[in-house]
Amino acid sequence: MQGSSVCILGAFVDTLYLNVYQTDVRYQPVKKGISEELKLELQQLKDLAQELEENIATRFVFDGSPLLMMTKGSEGFNWIMRNTSINLCVNRSSKMQLCAQVRCSSEYLWKRRDLGVIMNEVFVFLTSLFGQYICLQPSNLDLTVDAVGFQLPAVDQIKECFISRAQLSEEAPASIAEVVPAGVAEDGFIDGPESIKRRWGRITGLPFGSRSGALSGIIYDKTHEIKYHSPQKAWMHDLWRESARLQGFEWTEDMQVLRFELRFRRSALREMKQVVKVNEGGVEKEEVLFHGIDDALHA
Repeated sequence: MQGSSVCILGAFVDTLYLNVYQTDVRYQPVKKGISEELKLELQQLKDLAQELEENIATRFVFDGSPLLMMTKGSEGFNWIMRNTSINLCVNRSSKMQLCAQVRCSSEYLWKRRDLGVIMNEVFVFLTSLFGQYICLQPSNLDLTVDAVGFQLPAVDQIKECFISRAQLSEEAPASIAEVVPAGVAEDGFIDGPESIKRRWGRITGLPFGSRSGALSGIIYDKTHEIKYHSPQKAWMHDLWRESARLQGFEWTEDMQVLRFELRFRRSALREMKQVVKVNEGGVEKEEVLFHGIDDALHA
């Protein structure tokens, strides 16, 4: 890497939640409970896990490892199973169309780095539980880019360095680590990041918009996050080293890696559309190629 040039060390989906719906033969979602045989098996596994007071292995294998049945469910889901690659929550009720939800781990996503392969593997696995007539709907999706050599401006120059506007969250930062930029408009929007996260005088995060909003973003120090908050994600270092090697330089752990992240929630994915301009008989018109991402397999 020459001088202060910016180099991309990685770019991919880092968070992926998929809603699982059972469908009819035309793959249209229907209200339908899971089979009685599967209900019985899952409940027996959960009862045993609770009796032993530990998570236990199931016969369900994904990405080469069995899923473990958790001792407890969660709100809306009776059974939770997981391994290092996915987290699967299953609902027993037939009153809801949603029968399950899958979260793919960031480690699995970065290991595959091919959405086509990921969708196929997840779909094939889920059909072994719920049958072939299912639909996978993206619920949460985070797109990320990891860069080295990007220099953030000084705190007092942050506002002038961004032309986008973000809606201020109702949760005003109260700690020394976060500072609300000046210039909040009457409409509740601010120029630039919503706040400035700092540690020991160093900028560690610039969030844009509410974390729970339909669309939000953040720029943050990924090396800092791994070192102080998520040491289990140190496997990212190997990816960065390999990427740097292919670009002709050596990445070391003292080099700051900034992550640029866009977070899409279900409401934003539902509103997405692609429009192209077409010419019909000399008249230019707009044609909508798709409106809403409802099917992860055919998006």
